[in-house]
Amino acid sequence: LLCGVTNTRAAIDSNLDNAANISVPVGLPLLGGSDASLTISSTQADDFDPGQAGLVLSSPDSLLDLELIEGITIGVLRNGVLVDEATSSNLLVLDLVGLLSSDDRRLVTFETDETYDAIRISLNGAASVLSSLDVYAGCAQTGTLDTVTATQP
Repeated sequence: LLCGVTNTRAAIDSNLDNAANISVPVGLPLLGGSDASLTISSTQADDFDPGQAGLVLSSPDSLLDLELIEGITIGVLRNGVLVDEATSSNLLVLDLVGLLSSDDRRLVTFETDETYDAIRISLNGAASVLSSLDVYAGCAQTGTLDTVTATQP
């Protein structure tokens, strides 16, 4: 298995010390299908108002920073349809030192003008220097995310 998403429910549980993991092979575009994604949505809200959408992330390989988020795309969906997305140049990476039990986690967000009901993160191995990404939680400015699905080849 070249790509995979494991421990998906950890991205929506109340324990911020465990995480779902997205893994992809790095730099192998000829193999095709070298990306995987995780979608976190809500069963409690109809839609989230426009505003900040994001995820609490870390990299098992190294500390996440602006250079390492190449190959990460975060999008928002409404009724299963992508309505907005951001790539590394439009993502804001915030340090969470002192706010959680680990200093290596980052809140990666972007501002959306669209109404949405889910957030999707995708990791593309052909475009990324990261081979693995831990997803601790999804966050919407106006609600709670409590359902998770994975997409992998």
